[in-house]
This record gives sequence, structure tokens and C-alpha cells, in this order.
Amino acid sequence: MCRQIMLQTVFIFLLIFQFADSLIAEDKNVHLATDPWAPFYGPELKNGGFFTEIVRESFKRSGYKLSVDFVPWKRAVVQSKEGKFDGLLGAFHTKERETFYIYSNPISTSSLVFVTKKERDIKYTTLKDFKNYQIGTIRGYTYSPGFDNAAYLHKQPVQDVRINIKKLLKGRIDIIIDSRAVILNILKKEFPDHIDSLKIIEPPLKVNSLYVPISKRIENAQQIVDALNKGLQAIIEDETYFNILESYGF
Repeated sequence: MCRQIMLQTVFIFLLIFQFADSLIAEDKNVHLATDPWAPFYGPELKNGGFFTEIVRESFKRSGYKLSVDFVPWKRAVVQSKEGKFDGLLGAFHTKERETFYIYSNPISTSSLVFVTKKERDIKYTTLKDFKNYQIGTIRGYTYSPGFDNAAYLHKQPVQDVRINIKKLLKGRIDIIIDSRAVILNILKKEFPDHIDSLKIIEPPLKVNSLYVPISKRIENAQQIVDALNKGLQAIIEDETYFNILESYGF
């Protein structure tokens, strides 16, 4: 009888520990959202892209597991603000977003450029030089305070940069703005016959840092950011960060 009671007690304790472990594991999951933005991140990329792998490894060092949903950008922003996602995988910093998010340390950078057709003689010194042109943008994106607030510019927002490239090639818009790496990646993979048809208008508008903003609606938001920053520092110090970049050709 005593032996049976002891076995039952041990079994109960095992169940309690398993339940506690499952709760801890659940608390250690981070669920982020973003839209596909190759070569930084995307569902079709190896390990979700180099940016995703860096963030995943950083969280792993601090005991967290990362999951990512690739959805339209506007939905990612709206639902992360509401706390339906824990945050965004990759976003530029803005003062307005500080209202809704706690930002991680910078993860990577992106050079924002203007692109036009090669035969067009379009140059700029200031943004006002673009006031007579139609500019393709992405709905919900932020670029720079100067560009975002330039009401005199004719911006045509769409959902995806591929749409803008097609519109540019067909002459329906004059310029597109996006990440240099993203545009070149898409041209190389999806529009190889048109690579020589387009050109980058120098200089870049801005070199932006890319962060992981965590929603303030999440109860342990600061804890998650601190864990990511700690893990990021660890993989930089032991050069895992740079090894990841090298494995993707950067």
C-alpha cells in the first residue's frame, strides 16, 4: 500500500512538473508578423531569410522560440498593435510607432533608393525635384520623415513591390522607392530580362536600421526585448551573427 501511494505521489509530481514546463515553454514563445521582403525575410527563403535566422538565433540564446507569420504589412502592423501578434519582424523606427512598440537594438540596415527606367533622365538633389513624377510606394510603409510628410509628392501606394516594378516597366509610374537589396533581389529572380532596363537614382534617400518592435500590449514586452538584445549581443560576440550573413552571401 505504501509503495502504491509513493508511486501515485511521484506520478502526480511528474504531471505537475510537465504542466509547469509546458507553461514555461508557452511563455517563452514569441510570435511575430511581417510581409515577405526578400532577401531579408520571406517564407520561400532558407530558414526564412538571414534576418529571420539572426532574430531566431538571438531569441534561442535567451531561451525563446520564434514563430513568424507572413501576412500583408498593413495587417501585420494593425494586429501587432492590438497584441494579436507579439510584434513585427523587421521595421524601421518612427516616433509614431514608439507609442505602440518597444524597439529592440538594431538588427540590420536597409538602403532606401529610388529606381526609374534607364532611359529617363531623372535626377534629384532634394525631394522637391520629384514633385512632377508619379512615385510607387508600398501601402503602410514608412520611408523617412521627409518623404513620408512630403504632401507635394504624387505617391501611388500598392500592396507589393512587384506591382510597382511592373507599373514602372509599363510606364504607368515614373519612380519606385524601396530597399536596394529587395529591388535587386526581385529583379534578378523574377524580372531577369529587365535588369538592364532600370537604374538606381543616386544617392540613396536614407540608410535605415531595421529593428524588431514588440507590442506594448504584450504583458512581458520589455522582457522579450531584453532577451532579444541579450541574445543578439551574444551572437555578435561569438561571430555567429557574421557567420549567418556570410552563409547568405553577405
